[in-house]
Amino acid sequence: MINKGIIEEIDHNRIKVHLYRDSACAHCSGCSSSNKMGSTFSFKYDEKLSIGDIVTFEIEDSSLLNIAALVYLMPILFMMAGYFIGQKLGFSEGQGVFMSFLFLALSFGIIYYFDKKRGEKLIDQKIKVISVDKPTLDDEVNSCSLDK
Repeated sequence: MINKGIIEEIDHNRIKVHLYRDSACAHCSGCSSSNKMGSTFSFKYDEKLSIGDIVTFEIEDSSLLNIAALVYLMPILFMMAGYFIGQKLGFSEGQGVFMSFLFLALSFGIIYYFDKKRGEKLIDQKIKVISVDKPTLDDEVNSCSLDK
């Protein structure tokens, strides 16, 4: 997946990029130019950059799918497993539902732990910067309108 954004902040070898929205949204004239920007994203990059540069980078699709599976499927699977384990242990239906919510909370804890311990390192390894461009006059006008 290819993304593009403007560098907002540089902290040693870590850059924070304000992402452009997807191409379908970015080409629409339905909203102002300040709404063309998406969320912020940070990653490690060792080359010399400046604030305001436009960076184009790619995240491996397989990594994105693995992370999406972890975040979206794991809570559902844990919740179902909690309920069925409760049933196997002879719990009532209400206790089984309570146990499924305990397992749901456990899955969120595992995702949080994974994100804090390995997530940033995993993202840094899977990002490849394609190009870095200096902003043109049009880009500077658009970025000025973001500050208002």
